[in-house]
Formats: sequence, structure tokens, C-alpha cells
Amino acid sequence: MQRLSRAPAFASAQAVCPRAIISAKHFQRHRSAKSGSKRIWKEDFSNNSNNFSHLKPAPIRIDSLEGFDAPVSHSMLKSFERDGVNVKDSKQLKLARDLLMIKVPLSAFAASPSPYIIARLKDIRIVDEEARTMLSDYVNKVSSDSLPYMRVSAVADALRASKPIERFLLPGLYEFILSNVKHVDDQNLRTLMKFSDLRIPAEWYPGARLLKRNIILHVGPTNSGKTYSALKRLQESKSGVYSGPLRLLAHEVYERINKAGTPCNLLTGEERRISDGVEKWACTVEMTPLTKEFEVAVVDEIQMIGDEQRGWAWTQALLGLQAKEVHLCGEATVIPLVERICEMTGDTVTIHHYKRLTELVIEPKGFQNNFNNIRPGDCVVTFSRKNIFALRKRIESVGNLKVAVIYGNLPPETRAEQAKLFNSIDSGYDVLVASDAIGMGLNLNIRRIIFERMDKFNGKEMRPLTLSQIKQIAGRAGRFKTQYERGYVCTFNNADMRILNQALAVTNPLPLPSAGLYPTLEQMEKFAAELPEETFTGLLDKFEELSRLDGDYFLCNLSQQKETASMIQEIDLTLSDRYTLVAAPCNADNGIISASMMKFARAISSGDELSLEDSKLVFVPQEPVKSSEKLRELESMHKIIVLYLWLSFRFPSIFTSVEAAQHLKTESEIMIARSLEELNGNRKYSRVNRHAPKEMESSLNQELTYSGLDVFSGKDAGPIEVEKPVPLIDNDSRGHDVEDGRVRPRTPWHGAGGSDRARETKY
Repeated sequence: MQRLSRAPAFASAQAVCPRAIISAKHFQRHRSAKSGSKRIWKEDFSNNSNNFSHLKPAPIRIDSLEGFDAPVSHSMLKSFERDGVNVKDSKQLKLARDLLMIKVPLSAFAASPSPYIIARLKDIRIVDEEARTMLSDYVNKVSSDSLPYMRVSAVADALRASKPIERFLLPGLYEFILSNVKHVDDQNLRTLMKFSDLRIPAEWYPGARLLKRNIILHVGPTNSGKTYSALKRLQESKSGVYSGPLRLLAHEVYERINKAGTPCNLLTGEERRISDGVEKWACTVEMTPLTKEFEVAVVDEIQMIGDEQRGWAWTQALLGLQAKEVHLCGEATVIPLVERICEMTGDTVTIHHYKRLTELVIEPKGFQNNFNNIRPGDCVVTFSRKNIFALRKRIESVGNLKVAVIYGNLPPETRAEQAKLFNSIDSGYDVLVASDAIGMGLNLNIRRIIFERMDKFNGKEMRPLTLSQIKQIAGRAGRFKTQYERGYVCTFNNADMRILNQALAVTNPLPLPSAGLYPTLEQMEKFAAELPEETFTGLLDKFEELSRLDGDYFLCNLSQQKETASMIQEIDLTLSDRYTLVAAPCNADNGIISASMMKFARAISSGDELSLEDSKLVFVPQEPVKSSEKLRELESMHKIIVLYLWLSFRFPSIFTSVEAAQHLKTESEIMIARSLEELNGNRKYSRVNRHAPKEMESSLNQELTYSGLDVFSGKDAGPIEVEKPVPLIDNDSRGHDVEDGRVRPRTPWHGAGGSDRARETKY
């Protein structure tokens, strides 16, 4: 049996996955690779001179790991061979690759722990020299793959998903300490860790485990017909359910099935149209009925199982649906993850691949910020609400064009109406200015997608668009059986064309590493019983800290839930009520909405009936508003109405004026649409020529390595020393270049330099 005797150089790991090495937010003391990765123990342990430079993965046996699914460069292959790794064995190769990835982050975790880790160790009386020794021992055990609850592959997958490494390693550290330190016998900690064990979520759904399910994956790009095929099977079935990411999509399926002559129920967060004896359902994915048995289930946009906020809903649907056939529609990046999950559940997996039905052409150059180049059928994509209105004003001032707008803050009904105006030849609307809200849920007849920029604000900072976002938005150009069957895509700025070319050249991006999970009410009740004095925010914090996961799952980001929990903390509510309220569609950063949430929570606490008309929370003007600020207020009013309706289905005895709320909702949607018609933006649009930021190149490069292309080097295939990532999965159906067990580098793509003379590239 082969052994790994030493770890290859850190530089190679950084070349493969630059962002996965260490998070700057959690390890700001991390030095560059050129410094030899040495770290000095600071804070409480500054007196000790041990720098942990001796930490190396211990020799390990190559056991039965899963198939290889990560990029490896030529120089790494040579290094692995020198270490005694059989590079033709995908299991050995995956282990070697994972060890290389985790070496430096693990050393940093032990040698320079954050104040957060130091504080957690102090809580269980582990300090100073004992803390240093414990962290060193734990890291060595993890890197030797000898801890069943913290495998090398799981740590590597967490890094690939850019998870905070200290949060991921902490539950395993607790378990390691409880097993090895005699004076730490914290029964309360053991109990809490048992309650927050999320490693086998399939067991939460015993009804689904009793069925022999066939999971059918429909994967392909936008405009490939994958969802159509699944919905056709749903319509043919005797009983079935559609679960989609948006209320718009649920409405569309609901109307389509009813129009075909088959009764169908509708179930969304704020709307329910349910009749007894009806066997077909259309719902948003969070509302998927898991206690009913169906012949066929369709889960749309399955790649959102990896979403940081909402991924848990897709995981819940995949694991919990009681259906003989479960059709999953989405991107091919989800295939390996679904296969691993279904291997655990015992379900069979069938995969159908789809190709795009229409042609998508990258234009040879960008717009050079020239608004005279805008044509009917164009859609300009930007990611700022202010910019949307500024672009609309500028486009309408340049030529004889009328512009429709779509962005996320608009009510779904208004978005659908704007899409209808843009699609109609007789409406007078020629151009669409939109955010990434067009990525799903709307049927749009777009001739050309124009990216105004290739980065967006994520709530904290400007970040490059992900590969998935670029492909999904660009794919909206060209629609089957419309006047624009051939789609085009370009950018406003020539410098951004390079990013666009590289992204659309990738045919096999990195697969999703894990699926999201969310704590159940039962788990939170058990936590509260052990920590009776803790606030609900504190319970969520503690659950995050102690939750144990394997590499196939992650705990969704609970920051929004914690903000809402903190906001209503002083109101007297039951734990069950708090659990429900933190899941409500409430933006705690919006003062108007948060004030309404406080009033709604007080009504639940007192048990008093609350009428929306009498609450004086909502005012819908009788005339269209004249500024984007007033429109924002009107949009907030609509969100308050939606929140009221959402609560009315959870607390029907408190929120009783449902019909009046529905009427106000319709009125506000009409007024928003009229305001959009008359509103003139007062912000001047300005855009300067710029080079694509290096940060964007490195971030996108991390996603692209899996394709077999060094996407930002315009070099031809060179000697073995050149870092040239190549895929190593022996599966011809995915387009990998593997022959007779030997890795063969792909021919580099030469048309992606962002040059104005680049040829048209068809996909």
C-alpha cells in the first residue's frame, strides 16, 4: 500500500486555489507564501517561541476515498509521483490533492489561532501550553486522516467552498478534546453537540426513506428545454408537485396545469389556493409539502442547493419529498453532489443532459460605453437600483427608444408586467434595463445581453460575478421559437470582454461541494432546554458553533435570522413564535419594514387581532410617485403587505384582514407600475474605461481551473513546468481528456484575450 511521505510545496496549492488557502477575514496575521508560511503565536501565547513550523501531515494509508473531482497541475503530478502516489489511481490522487490544499490552513489554525478560538478553549479550561499542545495534536490527527469525524476530504471541500476554516474545525476540536482530556468532562457540551449533529440529515425524513425513489436529473444551460421535459412528466402523472425558487414560477406552473384542464393547488409563503381532493401542487421550494405522497415531483433550479441563505430548502426537498420520481432541473455542477447524497439515501439516479436550443454568440468587442449602439431587443444588465434608472434615462435621451426595467426589489407581479411590455411588439417598449433578477423566473425575448459591469455589491463589498451568474444571465439572450432565436452577448466596456470570454469558454466548471442545512424547531427546543437563560440569538450562535457536518453539507448563513431575533428580543414570545418570525420575509436593515415587524411581533405576544387597515403601517398613494426615493418607500409598503399575508397563514387569529391586505397589495402593484411609467431618474450615468480588476481575474480563475484551461494566461501548451490545470475524471461524457488512464492536456483556447479583433465565438 502506498504512503505519502511528504507534502508538496505550498506554492502549487496557492496556484490551484488562491482563495481557498486561508480567509483574510479570519486570519489577518497570515503571511505570504514566500515567507515560508511561518507564523508567530500572538495574543495570550506571545511568550512562547514555538512557531509550529514542524507541523506536517503524518504518513497515511490510502483508503477507500470517493472518486477524484478536483484540478491538478502538471508540476503537482510530478511532485505526487516523487512522494510515491500512484497518479493513475484517482483515490490516491484525490487524497494527495486534498492534503496539499489543507496543509497551510491547518498549520495556521494551530500556530496562530484567532481570539475566537482562544476564547472557546478558555471556556472549557484549556489555556496556554495545554492549548498549544492540543491544537498541534488535533491538526496532526486531522492531516493524518485518522479522525472519523473530521476527514481530510471534508476539510478540503469546506475550503473549496470558501467556508471559514476555524468554524468548520471547531466542532471536531471539541470532540477531540472531550475524548482526550480527562479534566474536561462537560456533559452539557456533550449534550449540545449531540443535538447539533447534522451529519446524517437524511434520517430527518423517515417517510421518504421508506420509498425506493428514482432521482432524475435534467441538467443543461439556460434555454435548453430541461424544465419543459420535467413539467411534461408532471402533467402526465396522477399526482405531483412542482417546487420552484420564485413565486412567479409557481404561479406560471399553477396556471399552466389548470389551463390544461387538470386542477392544481397553489402554495407559496403569502398565498394559498387549495381545494380538497386536488392531487397537483405548484409551490415555492420552502413550502414543499413533505408529508404528502406523490407520483412525480419536480424541483427547479436545483443548483441553488448550494446557496448560502436558501440552500436548505432544496436540500429539504431532495431528502424529504415522498415521490416515486423526483425530477431535479438545473446546472450540471450539481451532479456529483446529488450522486453522493443519493448513495447515502439509497435512491437511484438517472441523468439527462440537454444542449442549448438556440445559438449564443459573443460579439467581437464591447460597446466602448457608446449608447448609440443600443438596439431594440437589447437588455442592459447592471446591479445597482440607482444605475438602472440612470441608464434608463440615458438610453431614452439618446435615441427613440423606450425602456422597461426589472430589478429584485420590484414585486414579482410588476416584474412580470414589465417583462410582458418588453416582449410585446406593440407595447412601444424596445429595450430592457435589468439586474440579475432576470436570471430566472421570467420568459424574455432578448436579442442581446449587455453587461454594464462584471461585479456587484454583495451587501458588504464589491465582488466579481460568479461563473454561474455570468452563464445564467448571458444565456437569457436568444429564445427558442421567438424572433430572436440567435442570441448575442457583450459588455459595455471593452476591458470586461476578457472576463466574459473566459467565463463562457468554460464547459465544465467546478462542481458544487455541499448542500445547505437549517436547524429544525426540535433542535432549537432541545438547545433552549439546555441553555434556559440564553437569548434566541445566542442559541443560533451556539448552534452554529457546535454543529457537526460532513463534507456534503454546510449550515446556511443565519445572519439575517439573528438580526431579526435581536430586533424582537425584548418582546415576550414563545420559542416557537421566535423560530417562525426569524424565517419571515423581513429586511431588518429597512427601517420601515423593521418597525412593522416589531408591531406585528407585539400583536402576536399580546394575542390581539391586528387589522392592516387600522395599523396605520401602510399608505398607498393615489397618484404615481415622482422620484426613485418615493418609489423605494412604495416598494417597502408592498413588502409590509406581503409580510402581513405571510404571517396571516402562520397566525390566522391575529392577522385576520387577509382580503383587505390582498386588495392593498394589488393597489400598490398598480401604483408601482404607473410610477415606473412616469418616473424619470435624476442621477446622471457615468462610466469610464477601465481594466478588468486583478481581483476579478483571480476570483474567476478559481472557478475556471476545473475546465482544463489556464484562462488568464494566453500561453500555448508549454513544458511540464508550466502550471497547466487539467481535469482528471475518466468520464468522456463530460468532455474530459483522459485516454487509457493517462492525463492529456487540453489544447488552450486562443480566442479569449479580449482583443477587438477576436472572432465571433458560438456556443
